[in-house]
Amino acid sequence: MFHQEYFPDGMRVEWAEGLDAKEKELLGYAIYTLRKNSKTFNNEFIELHSSKMTFTVGKASGSWGLFDRPLPKMVGGDEDEEGNISEVNMVYDMSEGAKGGKISLDLDTFKQMKREGVNINALDEALNVLPEEFSGAALFLYYGTIANGKIDEMPASANIEYETKMLAGVVLNESGIGLSKSKSQRSAEEFGIQFNVNKKTLEDYFNALESWHTAPDLAKHYKGLSRNKKKPLYSINNQK
Repeated sequence: MFHQEYFPDGMRVEWAEGLDAKEKELLGYAIYTLRKNSKTFNNEFIELHSSKMTFTVGKASGSWGLFDRPLPKMVGGDEDEEGNISEVNMVYDMSEGAKGGKISLDLDTFKQMKREGVNINALDEALNVLPEEFSGAALFLYYGTIANGKIDEMPASANIEYETKMLAGVVLNESGIGLSKSKSQRSAEEFGIQFNVNKKTLEDYFNALESWHTAPDLAKHYKGLSRNKKKPLYSINNQK
């Protein structure tokens, strides 16, 4: 479990396997700092920490930062005595004790770059990366819960990705941390900041989402995500 100085006991955010004491201290202090400085991040953490599900924080290779959500399963498709086939849905398990997913940073790459003489500060990187990954986890919990885990009733993947970046912008701004240098990432973060203080409308949101999703310089793995007209209810509820 997290160091008692940072987090209460007996709840639902835990250390993933494979972290040593120094890595736990690094991540723990980064989370503590974000919770202290950002109301939005603190709310996200409390939501995860008090949920029915179990979320983990650890490290992984291949991605600077990642929220790896659990895999859904197919339910339905059963035939009754009259030959009627029940509706088929892809559903996440949102039940008591279910795995909520893993929030991770590529800590080993941070260390390797440092050894090679690259000017990189692991704490600064954690402070920059964790807002987006915790926001992704909070959105999964929120939308999965109100949709009873049914994917078809949740915002589409592109919507979730964009809203995650919006929320990351809010957290970074509240924490006094600079926004991303990536043009597409920064545009989403800046929009999130404006949306959070009611300076942008729902129509503005859908226009911004489409512009982000169709931008020529957007990474290919984002372009392939589906998009729908579900409202960003989490961000709406988080508005000041």
